[in-house]
Amino acid sequence: MGKKSISTIIAISLGILLSSSTVFAQINSISSMDIKTAESISIKNSSDIESQDYSIQIAEIAYEQGKDASYKADNTLIMNQKMMDLMAKPDKTVEEEAIVANYVPLTNEQIYQLTKTRDVQPLEAEYNLEVAKNNRESIENTVTLSTYTQYINLLSNRDMIDTEEKNMNNISDLYNISKLKLELGTISKSQYKKIIASYNNETQLLSQKQRSLSIEEMNFNKLLGQDLNIKYSTLSADLPDNNYDINSLDYYVNSALKNNLDITNSINYISVKQKNYDVTNKIFPAKDNIYNKQAKYDLEESQDNLKIIKTNIQKNISDEYNLMLSKKKTLDTEINIYNSALKNYNIASNKYKYGVLSKLDMDSNEIQYQKECDKLNSLKRDLWIEKFKIDCQIDKGLYSTTIEK
Repeated sequence: MGKKSISTIIAISLGILLSSSTVFAQINSISSMDIKTAESISIKNSSDIESQDYSIQIAEIAYEQGKDASYKADNTLIMNQKMMDLMAKPDKTVEEEAIVANYVPLTNEQIYQLTKTRDVQPLEAEYNLEVAKNNRESIENTVTLSTYTQYINLLSNRDMIDTEEKNMNNISDLYNISKLKLELGTISKSQYKKIIASYNNETQLLSQKQRSLSIEEMNFNKLLGQDLNIKYSTLSADLPDNNYDINSLDYYVNSALKNNLDITNSINYISVKQKNYDVTNKIFPAKDNIYNKQAKYDLEESQDNLKIIKTNIQKNISDEYNLMLSKKKTLDTEINIYNSALKNYNIASNKYKYGVLSKLDMDSNEIQYQKECDKLNSLKRDLWIEKFKIDCQIDKGLYSTTIEK
């Protein structure tokens, strides 16, 4: 084989290698992320929101069709009434007699159905459109809550792993020192074996946590609708509206009963059923009439459903409120533990500064302090997400499959 052929093969091989490296780099691309960017991406790529947007389009078409059907039904009813008036006219002309000769008046059943098409169907179509739009807002809240929850879990676990890696470095130092001490005969073999066992256990634990974090990152990317293998060099710890003030239970309950879209949908549904009953009762006023009974039942059911929704919302808000208070209490307790760890850390720092504390002991104090920092931040995030959840529920609400449709 000539030199030219060999050179060609090498060039092709290098090209393939470089191409593969490029693909690998793209799959494992590194970027930074913050919680608001994550929210924006997840909303943009959400299949649930996309599906609901399609439902809104269908509801808009149905609404226009409902208005068109209402217009046609109204014309038919007007024509029928004109023909009935003409048939009742005592002194009809020959032309009028010819017009009504073969006309068959609408039955009460037909008039009823046409009246419902004219008066009720547009309201139902408008209601369905409003429900679709309201549901989109609730779905967006739910998508945001899921994204925020996944993000802060990822953030807290990343913090813990960072601390664990520092701890692993300290254990590695202890492991290396113990080997030297064993050679010098200042520690026994059994002590050395315990240190090795501790080192191996920590290595395995860190490896497990790192694998778990990788899976969490993949789930996070899946939630955002991104490449599953994207890695993040930094995760911003900044949270929007980061405060821990808790209002009264009455505030949350009253706000939810006023703003929650499940209630708005239910109230609008009652209006539709009320109109349906009014139309039915006018044409079939007898209380034992099957249409009258059914329309009344539908109206009363919609009213009962509103009561159930209000009761469920009050219970959910109360449960979330108690959970929020519990998380706040846990956080307050941890603040005291953190302050104690900070005090010990400062004491250790001073001792180390003046040479009365070894580096290993100083590192141990630093790790303990960092673990309390991680725990404190994690509890703050837990309370923050709980507050965000209840804020969603007192605003538009979270998506529920129990909404009237």
